[in-house]
Amino acid sequence: IPGILLAIALVAVLGGGKIAYVKPIRSEQVHDLYPEAPELQPGLQLFALHAADGYFRILGRVDDVINVAGHRLGTKELESACLTVVEVAEAAVVPVVDEVKGRVPEIYISLKPGYAATKEITDKIISTIETMIGKIARPKAVHIVSDMPKTRSGKIMRRVLAAISNTLDTGDIT
Repeated sequence: IPGILLAIALVAVLGGGKIAYVKPIRSEQVHDLYPEAPELQPGLQLFALHAADGYFRILGRVDDVINVAGHRLGTKELESACLTVVEVAEAAVVPVVDEVKGRVPEIYISLKPGYAATKEITDKIISTIETMIGKIARPKAVHIVSDMPKTRSGKIMRRVLAAISNTLDTGDIT
């Protein structure tokens, strides 16, 4: 079935919307509902927010999940928690191999102009994650960087950050 997309199990309620795991439906059905929707990648599954106005807002991909000691953590959840810290401009979360837990999150942060990297900001980020998500989501490290590696279209190159964190070859970054 080409182009798989939308929603099943209710995960949480945020304000007026519901966060749902994504369930396969045919891309033709999506295009019947949303004719302006782009062509979908076959097999793609996403997290979606079913808003009070009836529309689905795509939040992220289901495959962006880190399995920490049997707990499945979404990288977008962790990044969103980081972005609630006032000083943070951008956040990226990557999985790092851990001998005990299997994988753990490692966080890269760039700060808004006018803020300098301090231990207080790092502690605030860790505290925010522990409060919003739980202690199981505590990152192995928080790296405050001046800029993130990005594609020409401005997307953060998480694979490069993951390679750096896991001491692997970054591959082609041109």
